[in-house]
Order: sequence, then C-alpha cells, then structure tokens
Amino acid sequence: MYNSTPSSKPITCWSLDNIGKIQEKEEEEEEEERRRRKRQEKEEEEEERRRSKRQVKEEEETEEERRRSKRQEKEKEEEERKLTRVVEDFAQNTTAHGIGSMWRYRQRPLGALWTVVTTVMFILLLTYIITEIQQFNEIEVFSKRSDVENLRSLPLPSLVFCNRGFFSRQKLQGMELDVVKAEVEETVCVLLLSCRDGTRRGKGRSGGDWMELDVELSNYLMLMVGSAYLAHNSFFKTPAKRTLLHARLEDYLTRRKLTLSQLVQAVSLSCEEMVIQCALGPRMMWGDECCRDMVQVETRSGLCFSREADEDFIQVGNGEWMGYTVVLNTSYQEPELAEELVDPIRWLKRGVQITITNTITQPSLLVTEQGTILPTHTFTPITLTLAKINREGLTQGPAIFTTFPCVQREQEQEQEQGDEDEGEHQQGGEEEGRVSQDEKGDDERDEEEGHIGMNQPIVNNCLLEVSRRCIPRVCGCSSYWLHNDNNNDNNNDYTVIGMLPMCTAFELYMCMGLIYPSPTTTTTTTTTNTNHSFIGSPEETTDGDDDGDGGDGDGGEEVVNEIWKINKTREMMKCFAEGEVGGVSGLLLGCSLVSILEILIFILSCFKALVEMAVIRIRRAFLV
Repeated sequence: MYNSTPSSKPITCWSLDNIGKIQEKEEEEEEEERRRRKRQEKEEEEEERRRSKRQVKEEEETEEERRRSKRQEKEKEEEERKLTRVVEDFAQNTTAHGIGSMWRYRQRPLGALWTVVTTVMFILLLTYIITEIQQFNEIEVFSKRSDVENLRSLPLPSLVFCNRGFFSRQKLQGMELDVVKAEVEETVCVLLLSCRDGTRRGKGRSGGDWMELDVELSNYLMLMVGSAYLAHNSFFKTPAKRTLLHARLEDYLTRRKLTLSQLVQAVSLSCEEMVIQCALGPRMMWGDECCRDMVQVETRSGLCFSREADEDFIQVGNGEWMGYTVVLNTSYQEPELAEELVDPIRWLKRGVQITITNTITQPSLLVTEQGTILPTHTFTPITLTLAKINREGLTQGPAIFTTFPCVQREQEQEQEQGDEDEGEHQQGGEEEGRVSQDEKGDDERDEEEGHIGMNQPIVNNCLLEVSRRCIPRVCGCSSYWLHNDNNNDNNNDYTVIGMLPMCTAFELYMCMGLIYPSPTTTTTTTTTNTNHSFIGSPEETTDGDDDGDGGDGDGGEEVVNEIWKINKTREMMKCFAEGEVGGVSGLLLGCSLVSILEILIFILSCFKALVEMAVIRIRRAFLV
C-alpha cells in the first residue's frame, strides 16, 4: 500500500532552513543599519568639529588682522615722529645756544628771529671752514727722505771715554792720600769737641806725628768731584764730619801744593792706562799714539778723554773695520766705598763709559747724563746713521738769540759816543748787530755758528757763550766744586751754586744782544745740519778669564768700534705751514668745536632716520 507521509518530511525541513536564513539576513541588515547610523553620526560629529575649527581659525585670522592693522598704525605713527624726535632731542641737548633758543621759542615771533640769525651764522661758519681747508690744501707741504749720493768719506763724531768709578785705588794709595798730619786732626777735634775713634797714629816721613785715615777722605773727594747727589742722606745731617773731612782735604792740598784739579788728575786713570790700542780704518796705533789725538776733559763724572773730531777723523770706505776702533783696559780697582758718605745705590753706574758727541757739544755735563757703560770682555759696535736736514724755506720763531751777535758794552759805548740816552744805546747795539750779521756771507756765518772758542762771543746763542765764560771763571780750569787759584789757597768761601748766578747775571748785563728781542717776528734761514745717531750692541768676545785681582776692578779688555753703516747720506726736506682750522676760540654764536661735532652727529642721525623711513615704506609696499 502506497504511503505519502515520507515524501512530505523533506519539504518541512527546507522551509525551516529558509526561515532561519531569512532571520539571519534580517539581523545582518539591522546590524548594517546600526553601523551606518553610527557612521553617519560620526561623520556628523567630524563635520561639526571641522566647522568648529574653521570657525576658530577664522576668528584667529580676524584677530591677527586686527593686530596687524594696529601694528601698521603704530609703525606709521612711529615713522611720522622719528625725525621729529631726533630734531627735538638735538635741540634740547645741544651746546649751541642759537639752535637751543630757536627750538625753545619756535612758537613765538622771537623764534623766527633766532632761526634767521642761527642760519646765517651757521652758513658763515661753514664758509669759513671750507675756505680755510681749501687754503690749507693749496699750501705745498711735503716731507721727503731720499738718497742723495754715495760719498767718498764721512766725518766721525767725537768719542768721550770716562771712568765712572772716578779714581784708581792703586793711585789713591800711591799718592798717600790717606796720610795727613796729626795737627789738623787735633785742631779740628778741639773745635768740634769730638774726635773720631779708631785713629791710627805713627811717625811720618818728616818725623812728626801722622795718622792714616780710612776710605772716608777718598769718598769725600768723590763727592767734591762728582755730585752731592751721590752722598748718603745721613751725610747732610752731620756737619761736624763734613767740616772735619773738608779740613783734612784742604790741609792735604796745601801741604802737597796741589789744586783740586791736579789732585784729581793724579789719582785718576790716565789716557795711556785706559787705551791699549786704537785703529782708524786700516791704520793701527798703540795707546800712547792714540792718546796724542785725545783731549783731557774734566767732567762731573771725573776725568774723561775725548777723541775730538777733526779733518782726519773720517771713515774713508764701507766696512766693519773702516771706522774707529779702540781697545780699552779695565784692569784697575775702584775706590773702597764708605756707605755712610756715598750711597751705594746712587753709585751703581760705574765702569768705563762711552759717549758720542758732536763737534759743538761740551762733554763736561753731557757725560753725566748720557752714555753707556761698556761690559768687560765685550765687543761693542756703534753703528752710525747720518741725515742732512735741508731747512730751506723753513720759517722759525722770533730770533732773539739767533740773529744778532753778542755786542760787548764797551764796543757799544764806542759806537754811540756822546749819546746819554740809555735807550738809544741799546737801539744802537741792536742795529750794529744786525748790520754785522747781514754783511756776512753764508759760509762765514756757518763757520761762526760752529765756533766753540771761549774768548769770542758765539753768534747763534749768547747764553751758551755766557755759560762758557762763567764756568772757567767760577771753577778755575775745571768743573769741580773748589776754586783752582794758582796760589794754592783753595778757599771755599763761595761754591759754584752761589757764584754761578752772579757771574751769569754780570755776563748777561754785558751782552746787550740779550736785553731786547729782535724787531722782526720771524726769520728764514737756509742751513744744512748733520745729525748723528748711534746704536750700541755689546757682544761677548772672550770667556772672561783674566789675570785680575778680583773684586770690582777685575782685569780685562773691551773693544769699541765706531763705524758708518754705509757711506751714503740721506737728505730730509721739510716745509711747514700753519693751519688755522679749529684755531679760533668761541666760534660764531657760541658754537664751539664740540657744537660742530654735535651738528655732524645730528646730520648723521637725521640721515639714519630718513633711511629707516624709506626701508619701512618699501617693506610695506612689498607686503601689500
């Protein structure tokens, strides 16, 4: 029998599956709808956020635009006031009275008057400055230094050798300077009511009592020959010791029948003892022959020797040994030092000294302040340079001492006989001096200017002649403190310090050319001066081994070589002109030099302000 039930069962199962799928599909659609709604909500939120940001950005741009507008307005206002502020600051702080008054009264009628006056005066000031600068630039002002020519020979300057140790210890002992009669000591002791301790007494050569003094007398002699500046400060506080030492020295000079100059010469190193040999170019000479050409000079540094320049003292060619070379001996001992008399610190400069001088220089005072101590066992080359100064067209100051010669009073009175008017006498003295000067040729005038004699007045400087007359008159034939009369009295009634002013005043009275200045304000001369300069550089030549006795006076030799670097002259021409720019005090309207500088700074400040304004406008134009 046919059964239909089994055939319906598959149909039922398919339907249930479809229903499940439909439900799942519906659920998926619902889920997709939810996701879509969420996405829409998220997009809406993002859009809202973008709108908010856009709105904030628009607000920021609006605020930035507002700030930019304010800044531009401020810059525009600052630009408008920049130049005004510069002018205001300058007008309030300037030292120019006219500009300050012009600003203070700018809103009144008086301000217009100040403006006109200040402008006119400032224009006049600028015109004056421009004119002076133009005139100054038109003046031919030059300074040249050029080689002129090679010369066959050049004159060598004078050399001065000095022993800055003053004396030789051996000669002090040989002269028995430390032996003085006892009566002098006893007499002075009675007068001073005190005697020195440690006096050694004995029998002298004549049988009388004598005492041997210590180094104080030789140190006192150094102070007499040299300078009181060498003395220790305590020495000036003991007049008793000074009186005692001076009495001993005078008694020694009297008994020996010597002047102070003779005594100094006896205890000083001689030229033959100092100079071993010398050479002038290729010609070699021994010490005695070298000393024939040297002059003994008494100076404030003791006895010196000068190799005076003459027509034969020349360098004939280039070369290290073509000049003047001298070998000096240093094997001597200096005097012992008494520190209570001579300050050791002030006697540090001692030894053999070399000084370069020209032909018209008196070395008596020069060597005390100039010169170089030569170290032992050294070779010291002195390189000379020469320049000729052409003074053609050079305008000098008032020629008080250069135009007229010294006219002696007796000569003036002979020329002006019968004239009792003192003023006319003085006028005549000046006229005679001018005529005598004008009648001389250039060669004769140059010869007189180089004259160094003591018996004739020097044309170019009366004061120099006065000093040359007074030094021998006051000091005898030396430059030392004591007189040097021929009668050996050696009275020390007046010192050089006291007598020299009196002699100077008398000589100035006798020299009428010094009383009145020249009637002309300027003078133009044409001369050629030769200036010498030297550089010394010691160089070691030996190892320092010698046969000396040691101490301050170790033996040895030192060589000095004086040469021209090259036989060539250089001519230097100088013409000077005066510029009056800035030489006027109290310029127009109280405008000083400081005010002119302020005006220049003001002009620069205004220029700077205008440049800044132009830069701002250009920048603004590019931004727009």
